[in-house]
Order: sequence, then structure tokens, then C-alpha cells
Amino acid sequence: MGLGRNILRLFTWWHGQTFGTQLFAWRKGTLVGKDAAGNRYYTIGKTKRRWVIFANEVEATNVSVAWHGWLHGTTDVVPTDSAADQMIGNPTGTPDARVPPHSLRGPAAAVPLRDYEEWVPS
Repeated sequence: MGLGRNILRLFTWWHGQTFGTQLFAWRKGTLVGKDAAGNRYYTIGKTKRRWVIFANEVEATNVSVAWHGWLHGTTDVVPTDSAADQMIGNPTGTPDARVPPHSLRGPAAAVPLRDYEEWVPS
């Protein structure tokens, strides 16, 4: 790591784990598992405190569905490798983004919505 990266790690969490988080995880944390993206998940003994150290970009959508449930205490079962492979990601602003039917960007926007019959004078 370069000097600039280490300086960022002193003060900012959005560039990865800080030195404080790294030291805390090393001293008190117990590594519970890793996911397919390389993120590492920790806990402290039998307490409810759980956290993730991201392998790459610090982005909540980089956590799989199964690990998200574990992190937030929805389940106490540590995800297996097969369950943790379901990455959703954030497709907003991409061609893969969800578009509701009949929105201005949706495929049905070209066909007008007709839930009535027009009156035509005779």
C-alpha cells in the first residue's frame, strides 16, 4: 500500500477498513466467514455485534442476501458458500435497472394504456 492509501485509512472508512477497525477486528473479533466477493464477516463472541470488512468498494449492495440477513440479526445461522453466492448488486442507472410497467422508460410506454373505450360520434 502506498503512503496516500495509508493516510486515507487513518481518517476515512469509505476507502476500506480504518486502522482502528483493523486493530479491533484483530484483537476482539472472531472471523465467522468469507463470501464469494472476498468480504470478511466478524462477530464478538456470543454478543449481537456483527460487522463486515469489504474486500473492494465499500457498498452495501456488495453483501449477498444470505450474509445481509446474518449481519442484521435476522438469522443466527452462518451462511454456507452456496447460499452466499446470490449477489444482487445495484443496477440503478444501468440498462439492467428495474423499470415498472407503463413508466416513461418501460417497454409498454410505446403502447398507450387503454382501460376505456373512446366515444366516437355517429
